[in-house]
Amino acid sequence: MGTNVIIYAGTNKLPAGLFKGTEVFVEDYEIYAMYQGQCMAFENLPSMEKRAFLNEYLLDKEGQKFIKEKLGITGFESAFKQWLFCKFGDMDGDPDYFDGKITPDKYNSVCTRKDCPGRGVFCGQASGLKSRDVETLHEFVTGYPVKQIADHLSLSTAAVKSRVEKLKEKMEASNGAALAAKAVALGIQPL
Repeated sequence: MGTNVIIYAGTNKLPAGLFKGTEVFVEDYEIYAMYQGQCMAFENLPSMEKRAFLNEYLLDKEGQKFIKEKLGITGFESAFKQWLFCKFGDMDGDPDYFDGKITPDKYNSVCTRKDCPGRGVFCGQASGLKSRDVETLHEFVTGYPVKQIADHLSLSTAAVKSRVEKLKEKMEASNGAALAAKAVALGIQPL
């Protein structure tokens, strides 16, 4: 099984979940966990670790309602797996479960559904990014000039500049470099 763990090979920037806590992530729509430096299927986690995620799911009434009403998933196991996917799908630099606290991904870049009603709401509660924001950031982090980004997005350069300015404000970034760094920290990579 290939994972995005290999992007950290040879660096000291391994996701914290590799060594402490439990990192949950998705690879080819299957849910896996990094637990004590071992990669395993989520189902193979020790029961106390799985239970922590299950308890968090049971407390997340809004998330359960979203999955049932907006995504049409009603079975308990299927809904729980969807919740894991939406909340924890991307492997990031922070552990998802550490010292008894669960911290979902700020932005789940595993999901490519631009039409999902939860995009930037359910899977990105902390960042509140909308589909067009994510689309713009995917292009922005490439470092391409605004004109080229505008061409890729079929927008005017003025529209792209406006989006970038609004994103800097929304993400509290003082300049373009800070915006790109924050986007990458959320898991937004060039497509």
